[in-house]
Amino acid sequence: MATQPRFIKPDCHRPVNWKESAVLKAFKTSGYLFAQVKEDGFRFHAFIDNADKVRIVTREGIEIKALEVCKEQLRGLLVELPDGFCVDGEATIPGIPFEEASGHLRRFEEVQLPVVFYVWDVFPVYALLGERPWSEPYAERLNRLVWAWQSGDSSAVDVQCIECETVQNLAEAEQFFEAARAKGKEGLVLKVPDLPVINGKRTGQWKMKPSDNCDGIVRGLVWGTPGLGNAGKVIGFTVELESGVLCDVTGITRDQMETFTTWGTALLGRYVEIAYMEMTAAGSLRHPSFVQFRDLDYATGWKA
Repeated sequence: MATQPRFIKPDCHRPVNWKESAVLKAFKTSGYLFAQVKEDGFRFHAFIDNADKVRIVTREGIEIKALEVCKEQLRGLLVELPDGFCVDGEATIPGIPFEEASGHLRRFEEVQLPVVFYVWDVFPVYALLGERPWSEPYAERLNRLVWAWQSGDSSAVDVQCIECETVQNLAEAEQFFEAARAKGKEGLVLKVPDLPVINGKRTGQWKMKPSDNCDGIVRGLVWGTPGLGNAGKVIGFTVELESGVLCDVTGITRDQMETFTTWGTALLGRYVEIAYMEMTAAGSLRHPSFVQFRDLDYATGWKA
């Protein structure tokens, strides 16, 4: 299958991993932080193009074909924003695990299940593309988003502003985190209130999760040890992390071993999500395990 081309070339702001000293410094400087519930969903950007069509793309700028059937759900919100603005959020399929939902959303076929869009930010498309800066602080952008959501006909159950509270200190953040986890949520993202639109994986927002996850690119295959039960099978991957460090990632199931052994070198270059306990001083990962592929089925090597 031919690789799906990029529709646009975004450079979205991605939260960095938890660093308590940086978070404490942000509390001291700003006085408070926004704590947003982290939905376990499929990140998207949506906007209305010059032909008055709603476009929904991945954070790599590839149109999400599975969401063609439900993209008009977002029009009621988008028409309340200035021309040329986009929204940032997560698409979810309620009632099924994220791994299964992600599989539905990564495919070329239109999804046949109900989709809920959670939105948390709004800014001009040119800022998403990194063409020129947009300095409006996050506190004002959040107010703009809530106003647009309340003003339009987008306040139905299928489009929601993500749950968010202001927290004054780390203890309040931890209390909100525990409440979110009790609801089955993935965790929180903490953001400074005067945060402008920043392109790339930069500080200013931090993931607050029970364990860390990161993405990387498959550069090699890890094979089972000769003479043991998994000899001749792919038992994991050598993954290049975003830092450039190479790390062997295992933790795949026996069924996955059979499948990945059949696929072999076709897996090289694919993006994967890795769960791990902590990062070492050398930048490697302790107890890394494979979670899922993070690229699109119809655009291998482009991260969703």
